[in-house]
Amino acid sequence: MSAVALPLLEAVSAAGPIAADPAVAGLSVLRQFLAAALVGAGVLFVIAGTVGVQRFPDVYTRAHATPLVEQAGALLLLGGLAVAAPDPMTAIKLLAIAAALAATSPAAVHATLQAAFAAGETPLTGRWRTSPPSRPPEERR
Repeated sequence: MSAVALPLLEAVSAAGPIAADPAVAGLSVLRQFLAAALVGAGVLFVIAGTVGVQRFPDVYTRAHATPLVEQAGALLLLGGLAVAAPDPMTAIKLLAIAAALAATSPAAVHATLQAAFAAGETPLTGRWRTSPPSRPPEERR
C-alpha cells in the first residue's frame, strides 16, 4: 500500500464501519449494497401491495394478490436487514421472524376469507370497473 492510502484508510475506519483491510472493506461495501438492494426491492413490493389494496374491488380479489406481494416485500426487507445485521445472532433472529411470517401468512389470509364468507360477503362476478372514491362501496357493484 502507498504511504498516502494507509493513513486515509485508517481515518475512514476510525470514522465509520469500513475496516482498514481492503478485502474486508470491499466485503462491507458489498454487504451494504446488497442490503440496500434487498430493502429497496422490499419497499417496492410493499408499495405495490398497498396499491393493490386500493385498486381491487372486494376482499376476495384483494386476498388473491395483495398478501403474496406484501409477504414477498416483508421477506425482502427482513432479508436485507439480516444482511446488514452487525452480528450473526441478530441475522438469525431476523431470519426466524421471516420464517414465522412465511409460515403464518397463508393461514391468516385463509382465516380472513373464511370470516368474510361467514359474514355473507359475496365475490364480485362478471365485469367490473373501479368507481370514483366519492361513491359508497354499495354503489360500486
